[in-house]
Amino acid sequence: MESAKRANEGESLAEMLKQLEANPNAPAGIVAQLREFKEVAWKAMSSYTHGGLHPLSRTMSGYPAQLIYDVIRNGNAVVAISAQLLAILSGNPQNMVSVRQMHTDFMDILPIVNHQ
Repeated sequence: MESAKRANEGESLAEMLKQLEANPNAPAGIVAQLREFKEVAWKAMSSYTHGGLHPLSRTMSGYPAQLIYDVIRNGNAVVAISAQLLAILSGNPQNMVSVRQMHTDFMDILPIVNHQ
């Protein structure tokens, strides 16, 4: 109960993104990818999370193949952005080599391919 209360008192994703965008030390490429991901996926994810129209309508009509594909790609994007952020935060530019290669090798299942 206490953790739920603290979560509700926390900053929103929009506020955190604004702070990142205003921070000159934040990796610009990652921040841009997070913003793009939010713009593409946030409404639908919130609908599923909070029991909105999407899960209700999909119970009746099923899930189209394109939607399943997009959900998997968006999940992969979160993992790819996390890997990229870890590589940047390591301070070793060499760590980005494998991340860039991952973006190239798996371009068909990653919605964001931005070699910065």
